[in-house]
Order: sequence, then structure tokens, then C-alpha cells
Amino acid sequence: LERVFIKYGKMKGKDLIKDVYLKYPYYAVKSKIFTELFNGEFILPSFETNQSLFSIGYEGRTIDQYLNTLVSQNVSTLIDVRKNPLSMKYGFSKSTLFNATRNLGIEYIHIPELGIESKERKNLYNFTDYNNLFDEYEVKILSKADKAITKIVELYDKGQRIALTCFERDKDYCHRSRVTNKVDKETGCITRHL
Repeated sequence: LERVFIKYGKMKGKDLIKDVYLKYPYYAVKSKIFTELFNGEFILPSFETNQSLFSIGYEGRTIDQYLNTLVSQNVSTLIDVRKNPLSMKYGFSKSTLFNATRNLGIEYIHIPELGIESKERKNLYNFTDYNNLFDEYEVKILSKADKAITKIVELYDKGQRIALTCFERDKDYCHRSRVTNKVDKETGCITRHL
């Protein structure tokens, strides 16, 4: 705390914001005051803007780490594929996540029909158990979710930078990997797992 106070204690308002933007330029990507602060003195490095599909789980991340990852990848739309978007972990329940992403200029969309019921996620002890669940998920849910998949594909085709989200950090232990596989086949893109 003392180090932070010594370094930043005398900095206020715009000077503090400028310092953050210089050290972490991706925070300024969607800034409405960037040009006013710098008057052409500083040019943002170019950030990827081409259409992309990402997948991200929040397990083991704080809400700040999670949001920083979305911003650093210039994500424009976050698609929540949880059946019930509730979380015991601060920041990851639907309304809180919606507000946090909206404040960053990221659209939040919840597609519950792509989720798996909580009761189905019980008694999963190893990778084989997860894989069996996801195989069943593909047959019972994903094969009948054409409308939801089409919605994701349409957003992608409009040039969006989309991130599909759920809990598990490791995509191989999350059904979103099966969703991204299906979207990849329809769009020809390759999902990047964050």
C-alpha cells in the first residue's frame, strides 16, 4: 500500500488515467476520453479487429482478470452458454456479468438452450466421465440447437469478436468446446481458447 501511495498518491484524475493508458493501452481501446487526454501525443497500438471466436472459462480467475482478458482480445460479444447463469463466485452471475461487460462496451448474450442441467453435471470424476456427458450432450441438446448455433454464426459472419463462456477453465472439461467445434465447422474459423 505504501509503494502504491508513494508512486500514485499525488496523481489525480486525468494524469492517473493517462498513466494507466500508457502502461496498459488495451484499457483505452473503447475509451471515450482518449483523444481528449492525449491530443494526438500518443497513438494506441493496433488491436485485432478481425472476426474471431474465443472460448473462456472463469474458474480460477477473478472478475477483473476475466474482464481484462476479454478487453485485451477486443471481444465485442460475450455469449454465456450456461443453463443457469448463477455463480457463488463474485461477478459471474448473469446480472453482474451483464453490467460489467456493458460498462466495457461488450454485448452480453445468454443462450440457456446451449447449457447443461446442473443435475447432469453430478458425479463427474475424470475425463472419461466428462467426455461421456459431452457425447450425450451433443446428441440430446446440441443436435437440436440449430437456432442457437445459427445466432452465433450470424454474429460471427457480421465480423464480431465473440467469446463463449462457462465455468470450467479447461475447455476439455466444458461443454462449450463442443459448441465451438460445431460453430467452427459452420464458419471455417478456429476457436482460440483463452
